[in-house]
Amino acid sequence: LSNNGIFLDRDGTIVVDKKYLRNINEIEFFPKTIKALKKMSDLGFLLFIVSNQSMVARNMSTEEEALTINDEIIRQLNDADIQIKETYLDFSHPKNPSYTRKPNVGFLEKAASDYNLTLKNSWVIGDKESDVIFGKRGNTKTVQINGSHKISHFSDYIANDLEEAYEIISKY
Repeated sequence: LSNNGIFLDRDGTIVVDKKYLRNINEIEFFPKTIKALKKMSDLGFLLFIVSNQSMVARNMSTEEEALTINDEIIRQLNDADIQIKETYLDFSHPKNPSYTRKPNVGFLEKAASDYNLTLKNSWVIGDKESDVIFGKRGNTKTVQINGSHKISHFSDYIANDLEEAYEIISKY
């Protein structure tokens, strides 16, 4: 039996983008995040977070600090009864990107294999064009969150927040 996944960008999609999130006290969920993620989960999708965290390669934080912040985000989501199946964090620098740095599809391929996902029935949601291209390269459907980045003409859909993204996905 195959599964379908929703791959969520973190900063600017699930939580407010604080440029480089380095302090757990700065974690701030968007108002509709929790409710929307619950509804997505109720549709039967496995939820994943995929995030580029180049602050490690930029020596602005250690891997351990970056993981501590992410663990706290996951803990707060768990407290709200939202299960993130797995978080994929890439720490590489944009000038020297690894195979898993979005828009490279390393993490999509790993998740598809580990969780038996059908990518064409899966979704990527993010606020940057790199999220959209990541989804397109991986043969998923894409929703771009209309935030502080330019809208990509590659995106299948555009939404103002995760609640609107849920509305789009629920129609499939």
